[in-house]
Amino acid sequence: CWVDEAVAKGAKLANAINFVGMESYEGEIEDIASVGAATVRIIKPHADNNDVIKRIEHAKELGAFAVGMDIDHAYNGNGGYDNVCGLPMKPKSFDEMKSFVKAAGDLPFIVKGVLSVADAVKCVKMGAAGIVVSHHHGIMPYSVPPLMVLPEIKEAVGDKIKIFLDCGVESGVDVYKALALGADAVLVGRALMGPLKENAAQGVSNKINEMNGELMAIMARTGFKCVAEMDESCLYEL
Repeated sequence: CWVDEAVAKGAKLANAINFVGMESYEGEIEDIASVGAATVRIIKPHADNNDVIKRIEHAKELGAFAVGMDIDHAYNGNGGYDNVCGLPMKPKSFDEMKSFVKAAGDLPFIVKGVLSVADAVKCVKMGAAGIVVSHHHGIMPYSVPPLMVLPEIKEAVGDKIKIFLDCGVESGVDVYKALALGADAVLVGRALMGPLKENAAQGVSNKINEMNGELMAIMARTGFKCVAEMDESCLYEL
């Protein structure tokens, strides 16, 4: 898909990590990998676990930066099992998730779609390297906003696992808030779509760099020279 390739090219230009997950055919993943961006291959919870393992192995062969799973794509809006691009999905148990982590080997495994302390703790126990605190842009109506649950998750897991935040990140100010509340990094998707449509890969790169500039500006104004120094006090004490 030209869209995914352009996003990957934009991420590479901006020296950012590229996440990819929505695809119909593995050939598309090969085209994206050929761009050379550090890419995290997010795999859907396919009903056939052998299919999941095959996709993990394929990502490893292509030199993926990390692999992971969208755990919140198991069900559809009618209470049945989800179907993504014509492929059947199914929820995964703790033991099944552990088997995927094991299959990843030395490659970091990231669990996307975590919205509770309980699930975050389970991810630590299963050996995941990271989690994405996300409601998949409202896949569950009225689900808790990621920023709201982020501090509780950070308090529960500490530095045992890397924490990413997703959903509604539009500017460097949003990134600032997420980092201050405990995230190690953030994911940006929909905010890139406008620049992508207007100027392809360069538009993606420009938007990422614009957000980085906004983040640096507000860090300077609040007295933080590096992300590691930030905590939630910077949101209230200026």
